[in-house]
Amino acid sequence: MRVRVGLIFSALFGFAVWWLGAGGVVTGLEGRAAMSDRAASSAGEVFATPDAAAPAGFNDPWALLRQAEASNAGDLAPMPVEVQKAMSWLDPAKDADWCSHLASGVAARIAPTSKQEESGANDERVDEITLAIATRQTLQRWAQLLRQRGNDARSLAAADYLQAMAASPSAKFSEFGLMQQRAIGSQDGHVLALATQLVCQQTKQGCQALVSRWLQLEPRNGSALSWQFNLLPPDSPERLEALTRLAEAQFDAESQRFWAEFFQNLPRTGSAGLSQAAEQSALEYLHWAGSGPMYSSWAMFCRKDKRPATGAVCASLAERIWQSESANLLEKSLAVLIGKSAQAGGTEWAQRELTLKSVLAASARWQEEAGVDIASALSCKGVAARHNWQQRLVREGEWRIYSQLAAQSPLPTQPVLRSPAAIPLIDK
Repeated sequence: MRVRVGLIFSALFGFAVWWLGAGGVVTGLEGRAAMSDRAASSAGEVFATPDAAAPAGFNDPWALLRQAEASNAGDLAPMPVEVQKAMSWLDPAKDADWCSHLASGVAARIAPTSKQEESGANDERVDEITLAIATRQTLQRWAQLLRQRGNDARSLAAADYLQAMAASPSAKFSEFGLMQQRAIGSQDGHVLALATQLVCQQTKQGCQALVSRWLQLEPRNGSALSWQFNLLPPDSPERLEALTRLAEAQFDAESQRFWAEFFQNLPRTGSAGLSQAAEQSALEYLHWAGSGPMYSSWAMFCRKDKRPATGAVCASLAERIWQSESANLLEKSLAVLIGKSAQAGGTEWAQRELTLKSVLAASARWQEEAGVDIASALSCKGVAARHNWQQRLVREGEWRIYSQLAAQSPLPTQPVLRSPAAIPLIDK
């Protein structure tokens, strides 16, 4: 099944278990070096690789929307039939019919007739396009509402962020300028966190200025120092000093929690339908807004640099991250990876490795159970449960939740949000 809107099942879990499996904790990291540092991280990305017969650009919902907008503006180029059907669902008069439409589609896939088997894949495709376009329009609508709040710095920063998230990858860079300008002139760490994450995950251009400004305001902020470390070339002699500062930093997820709650408080549709489903998909898309970078850049440095001074700093940093309540599952995995290596197989890190394996296994079981019937989870009935689960993630954090689940049997059914660090950054 192609449908992945709202539920992005992380590659983190199998990846981390692979590190900690038969190959041992110190294997696997370099094996990711060929992977892109640009993860498919949005809940708005709803397509797997399309079939060979799919229209050109079919797996880019933003391209489809631009094509649809051009057609509405008088472009004579015909839209694919799937896009025409998807666009018809954007009529407000049909919004409430979305739930019954999804329910009938699920029923047809459970016990399909021969005719339904032929049309089922195409219907799924239309549903994916519809929800992707509706999600994109939700982001744009919220951006417009935030701009109406006047000169509130956080609202304007959030509007810039939403507009960039709604843009296609090729158009995203044009959205950065104003957001960078606002952030560099800001005295607000949350605004800088949002702008830095957006810009630094996409391009180094403008990233250094944002990081420098952020560190002027908050010199010990772990996220800002992590971005600074990632900006240094792999052979830079300044890396050890930067790593030392990072090991002494304050690690928390305050900005990520702030922005997750901020976006959750945006106006939402009260009645079930396409608009409400699109809003929840958008919120899941935005869940990791303002979070720090992925930490594998320092982990690879620790693995490669064999100097005793580096080993001592890496052990200290691994300890800080392991003790941090806000660290996510991949960050905990990296801490074990480096800590166990630095301790030469010491008993403390060996015990932590067992704890990590247990938590990862619980998260994998949770993920598997949540993914048994994705179509059902994406139904209108599941929107409230997904929203409640997302709020719990904000309140308690990934590690605490899955640690609790590791001690429970059987596991209850809930959707799983993707970690912001499912695919690690690598040294370029």
